[in-house]
This record gives sequence, C-alpha cells and structure tokens, in this order.
Amino acid sequence: MSEESLAVQRKLLRRQLKKADTLDPELLECRVGGTRHRWGRRQPDFEPAAGQFAQAFQCDHCHTIKRVAIGKTYGEIIYRHYEYPAGYKLKREGETGALLSPAAVRLSLSKRMPSDLPELDHE
Repeated sequence: MSEESLAVQRKLLRRQLKKADTLDPELLECRVGGTRHRWGRRQPDFEPAAGQFAQAFQCDHCHTIKRVAIGKTYGEIIYRHYEYPAGYKLKREGETGALLSPAAVRLSLSKRMPSDLPELDHE
C-alpha cells in the first residue's frame, strides 16, 4: 500500500473514530467490530403470508427487533425487517463508504471500557 493510500485510510479512520466516540457505547457494542447483536427469540408480532413461518428476535443488548418470514417448504428467508432503537441508525451526510469501520468501533469501545465488567468464568 502506498504512503498516499495509507494516509487516506488513516484520515478516514480518524473521521470514523470521531463519529464512533459520539455514539452511546451500549448501541455501539452491537455493531460490527463490537460483539454484534445477541439475538433472543421472541413471540412473532406479525402474521406471515400463506406458506410461511413467522420468526421474531430481539437483541438482548440494544433491543433492535428482527422480524423474519421463512418459507415452509425449503426454509428460505422470504422477508427480513429490522426495527432499530432511537440513536442506533447513522446519517450519511454525503459520506461515501462505510459509516463506521470495524476498526473504528473496536477503538472507540476499547477507549471506553467499563470498569464494572464481570470476571471471566474459568470453569
């Protein structure tokens, strides 16, 4: 990678890190670069079309809701919809590329590591 290309990448990372640092760490944790969503199955709150099963999930961390319709014959995903909590979605504001890289999320979360995390269980 050329020095010029590397400089552009570093500038982009600094801009993304600045944005990541403004976000609620609870919501940032569920993004790529964090621990991602911790989906728990829930009772579906929608009626699927004929020939489909309804599934619903909610992230135990950020409370994002995922609704999925599955084909009864082959198990294919027919429909998937996400409902995000306030403050989760980001606006583009004319930017190109990813809004937050995994590296920016990792750096931001590492800088704000909570002191009350439980110890690792070594059983």
